[in-house]
This record gives sequence, C-alpha cells and structure tokens, in this order.
Amino acid sequence: MHLATQRLLFCSLLLTLASTAASQPEPSWPHWRGPARTGLSSESGWSSQGSAQPRWTLDAGLGYSNVSIDRGRLFTMGFDAEESVDHLLCLNPETGRELWRHSWPAEVRANFHGGGTLTTPTVDGDVVFASNREGRCFALTASTGELLWEHNYTDELGLKITFHGFSASPLALHDRLILELGGTVLSVAKDTGVVHWRTADEGDGGYSNPVPFSLRGRRMLANFAGPGLIVREVETGKERYRYPWKAKGGGVNSATPVIIGDKIFISTAYNLGSALLQLGDEPTPTLLWRCRQMRNKCSGCVLYDDHIYGFDESMLCCIGLDGKRKWRMRGLGMGALTIAGGRLLVLSSKGELLVGPASGDGFSPTYRNKVLDGGVYWTSPVVLDGLVYCRSSLGKIVCLDHRGNDGGAVAQDAPNPTADPESLPKAADLFRRHVQITGGDALAEVNTATLEGTIETPDVGLTTSPLTICMGAPDDRILTIDHGRFGVGRYGFDAECAWELDQLFYQRVLDEAAHRELVETQSLRAFTDSNSEYESLTTTGRADFAGQDCWVIDAVSQRGAHRKLYFACVAGHLVGHEGDGESTVSYADWREFDGIHVATTRHAVAHDTGNEEVRRIRTVAWNTVADDLFARPAAVTRLLRTPEQIASANAAATKRFTAQLGSYTRTETPEGATRTAKITVTDGFLSFEPDRGSPLWFLPPNADGTFPGRDGPLQLRFRSDADGNVTGMTLQTGRGTYEFTRDH
Repeated sequence: MHLATQRLLFCSLLLTLASTAASQPEPSWPHWRGPARTGLSSESGWSSQGSAQPRWTLDAGLGYSNVSIDRGRLFTMGFDAEESVDHLLCLNPETGRELWRHSWPAEVRANFHGGGTLTTPTVDGDVVFASNREGRCFALTASTGELLWEHNYTDELGLKITFHGFSASPLALHDRLILELGGTVLSVAKDTGVVHWRTADEGDGGYSNPVPFSLRGRRMLANFAGPGLIVREVETGKERYRYPWKAKGGGVNSATPVIIGDKIFISTAYNLGSALLQLGDEPTPTLLWRCRQMRNKCSGCVLYDDHIYGFDESMLCCIGLDGKRKWRMRGLGMGALTIAGGRLLVLSSKGELLVGPASGDGFSPTYRNKVLDGGVYWTSPVVLDGLVYCRSSLGKIVCLDHRGNDGGAVAQDAPNPTADPESLPKAADLFRRHVQITGGDALAEVNTATLEGTIETPDVGLTTSPLTICMGAPDDRILTIDHGRFGVGRYGFDAECAWELDQLFYQRVLDEAAHRELVETQSLRAFTDSNSEYESLTTTGRADFAGQDCWVIDAVSQRGAHRKLYFACVAGHLVGHEGDGESTVSYADWREFDGIHVATTRHAVAHDTGNEEVRRIRTVAWNTVADDLFARPAAVTRLLRTPEQIASANAAATKRFTAQLGSYTRTETPEGATRTAKITVTDGFLSFEPDRGSPLWFLPPNADGTFPGRDGPLQLRFRSDADGNVTGMTLQTGRGTYEFTRDH
C-alpha cells in the first residue's frame, strides 16, 4: 500500500475513533432512580471492594434527598435546622467541592421521622429542577445556579400539604415538568412553570414518585396515590386506569411503581403486600397475582433479570415475576438498594454498604463496610464512573472509590469455632448459672413489675418514645408507648390472647403463634427464662451471637416452640434467642434492681417483617401494680365478638344514631390544612373515622348528650340547629378539643 494511502487511512481511523468517542453519551444519573428511572445501572467496570476510606464526605443538611449527577456536576438537597432553610447544592462529584447553592425558607416537618428534604433534584440539559415538601418549585441554570423561575404551588393553587409533606421528585418529560404534590398531579411548562393541567386532589397517603412509560403508542404516567394506582395520559392528565390499593390506618403508598411492559408492580407495607397488575381494555387493571411478600415502606424495588429485589418491611427480599419468594434475608433492617452491573448495592439500617451478585438463589455479599453512622438510611446508593455515593438522613454524604474491576470475587468468612461434644456443658447447668448470676430466684416473691424507659423503632426514623411496661405473674402484660401528639399505643396479652390498640395504626388481636411467643419470651417469668418452661434442652456447641462467644442450646418449649438459646461462655448470662417463626432477640446492659438483675437493653428483629425494635429500661419497681390494671380492655372484647354478635349490634346502632351519621370537616389545624372525618357504625359502635389514622369508638350517650370514648380520655358531642338537625360535632381528646362542621 502506498505510504500516502496508509497515512490517509490512519488519519481517517483516528477521526472515526474521535467521532465515535465524542458521540458516546457521558455517564449520567440525572434524576430519581437513575437514567431509566428504574434504580438500575448497566455500569459494570467498577470494583465491589472499593477503598477503605471515603474519597470525600460532606454534610448536606437534614433529609433523604438522593444525588443527581450530570455533566460533571452533582446535585442534592438538605435542610439547615439552624437557619430554617432548604439548600439545593451543586458539587464537584470527584472532590465534593461546592460549586454553588440556592437556599429558601422551609420547615423541618418531622412527623414520625427526622424531617428535612424528601425530594431529589432533576437535571435536564443545562437546567436543574428542584421541589420541596411544602410545594415550592425552582428551575435554575445547572452550570451557574442562576434562578430561571420559581413557583409556590401550594399558595398559588390552594393545595393541601400532606402529613409528611410532598415527597415526589420533579419529572422532566420533553417540554413539560410533572409534579406530584401530595394528592394532586400537575403538568407545567418547563420554561415558565405555568400549569398545563392539574388533577383533582386524591387526598393523603401517597408518597411515591410518578413513572412515565409508553402503552400502545401513548405516553402514560403511573401515579401510586393514597387511594391506589392511577394511570393517566401525559398530554392531558386524563385518567385511563385505576386500581384501589389503600393502606389501613396511618399506612402510606410510598414505593415507586415498577413498569414491566403493559404490567405494573406495586408494593406497600403495613401488612398490605404487593401485586402485579395488567393494563388492558377496561379502566380497572387485571390483577394477575397478589401476595404478602415484598411489603415496601420507604425504599422501592428494582427489577433485574426477571427478579424483583427490595425490602420486605425490614428484610432484604427477592421475588419472581410470579409473586413467589425466592429468598429473604434478615438483619439488615429497613434500608435501600440499587443494582449496577448485575450487582446489588445495599445500604443497611446500620449504615453498612453491602455489595454482592444479584441472584435469585440468595444474597452473598462480597463486600461489607460501615460507611455511615447516625440517622437512618432510606436513600438508595448511587454508582457512577466507579464512585459510589451514600447518604444518611442526618445529611452526611460519603463518596467511595470503587473504580477498577475485581471480577466480584466472593470473600470467604472464617468458620465459627466449634466445641468437642464431649466437653459441652449441660443445658440445666447453663440455666442454673444464669439464674444465680441474675438473682432470678427472687422472682418467686414478685407478683407484678413496672418498667419504664424508651423504645426506638427504625420504622419511624429518628423518633424515640417513652415506654412503660406493667407485668403481672404469670401471664399478664400491658405495654404503653406515648407517641406524643400522635396518641398513645397500648399492647398487651393475658393467658388467652394478645392485642395491639394503637390510635394511629392498628386495633387487632394477634394470632396464636404471636401470642405464644409473647407469653414465653416477654412475660414476668421470662426474666430468667426458666428451664422449667421447656420440654427438652440440648447444648449443641458454640457460636457468635450479638458479638459474644456463646453456648448454644436447642430448646423445645412446653407449647411446642423450637428456638435456640444463647448463653455467654464467660459471663454466663442469657445473651438472646431466636427460633422458627419467632423474633431474633438479644439482651445487654444488665443492671441490678433490688437484688434482681435485668437486661436494660433489648434489641429485637421481628421474624415476619424484619423490623427492628430497641427498648432501653431506666427504672424497675417490683410489686407496685394493682391487679385490676390487667383487666382486658373493652376494645379487645369487641374484637373477639362473633360475626352474628357484630351484625346485631350494627343494626341496632345504625337505627339509633341515623341522625349523627355522615361526613364532617375541620378547617383550623396547626398545619393550616383541612381534616375530614366520617361518623359511621362499626362493629356495633359509633365510629369516628378520620382521613388519617385509626378510627375511634364511642359508647352510647350519657344523660348530658355526650358520647364517652370507649378507650382513653375521649368525648364526642354533636351540635344541632333549632329544627334538631345535626350541624357539627366537638371531639375532645387528652390532647385538645377539635371542632367539626357537618358536610351537606
């Protein structure tokens, strides 16, 4: 070949390569859940192991906002509690150096969690959009932070701010911006913020993000609102499909729907479960299946290789497209996840980052590192260009260097130490030693006990509530949790049944298995876990449990429960227990109270939800509770009635209180929003059903016309006009008096 021709071909090849490189889009994670809004990334050239120390850290401010990265700029949001402002931050993703920020006044809105920002910025070209939990929306130049437009849609449109605030991130679609502000969805012009269309308010209970998709050539929008799934046309906002799916009590729909062709996967916690719906010719989607697996609370699911990965309450879980569970993993708490290059990146409730292959056969982490400390971890990890970004609710962001490709080699754990079977201590001797150490023999003289302290539940973020436990021998217990302005929860059991009476969430009697577990592990006699309560006990070896070297006992209780008991090899006391269909419980911080040692810290992981609960006891008093405290509450008696008894009581109450039944509205609230309620008859009682929270029940009226609350310090009085027509009602609780007007 002629030299000139060779040079020409070489130059042509260089130009072709340069042109090809220039045409390749720069890696980007421009909005909530990544490029395709699925929580899935195709990036594979990154290392599972990563560096030991963060590349950089930053305090972005209180909240749960994720990062968006595009064109060499990282965007996120946070709330500054000292200045009472929200910040939109623009950072260098390599160094964390701040490039610019935009701030505006805001409130923390810490209802059942730590509060702060809830939404993630959206980058669209050289414009970044941000909205906050109070309905303010901004468009700024991404490169400079110049404000292009701003709207306060709550004020402009008279929107109702939901209980937790607006949580959906802006959705940029072609020439428009989709905003889901509580129960209302808006389509606005991207260049001005002027409203194209808006929907009717669907009420509270929806905290998901809308998802765009194409269906038979039409651009559609899946909106998981409080009442359920609603599918609308993008162009007009016209509703095309609706499937009822409402959480009970104070439950909410917060998981982003997963689009699978003409099917949509939805998921909700609070014992609701998940479902796969198919969109056809009818306005109501076809239910393909529904199951109790994959109950999402804060973090949504990711679809990968015909498997759905997510958090089933507080357990990492994988289900197939048939709704059948492939595997479930406890111990990670309520966290968040992303999938990149076929690998799961999981942020646990303890601030650990775990990496391992995404497989329907199970999760075997090849990397596990505690990267954050403090707050809760409901924000999904993001990986881009080999850098992994993780965030806590307190606002700490860490950038971890995972560049390179290690092939995902599995790290092998060292085997646990085992003991010679001939040298194992007898189970009876382990129990005897435990009782001697804790002073358990003194419990023979105890009839009642009162324990006071606090309870923490990762399910509700940073909230810590006062706790009182009253116990009576042998099988009575009442546990009371003060939720502050959200009411008081009472949970208890006796020899026959167990119950939960929570003003905000549940009024229910638990099943037999839950009742048995409570009696056997949380009654007064369970303080020493006496070996007399077991049918058989066998010491099987040694194992690490709750960070301690323990002797392991396989036990079968008198009621047939199978569980493992763990006794500290050195200290001798009970460290914890776990069993089939039971919670995993560990005890710590033993203290003496009048000769009896009590574990003042109890950490439990529920077997059915994986939810974590930590109780810390400050004081214990023996023989201080009156026996009549354990009388079964009237609400429990109501829950135990037969269907025939309920039907008869309903008919009589409906006939007697026809004039009072109907809808009522209260307009003056601390949040400045209206609240509605219905007066109905439920299970034979007059029922006050608020738009959020569990119903309240009332007994027949006293001589003065007031309806006394059946449980707690409640009172209801109806107002009438001169003709005797009911015009309103007054609800009095232990926390205030509330006026409602009758709707007509």
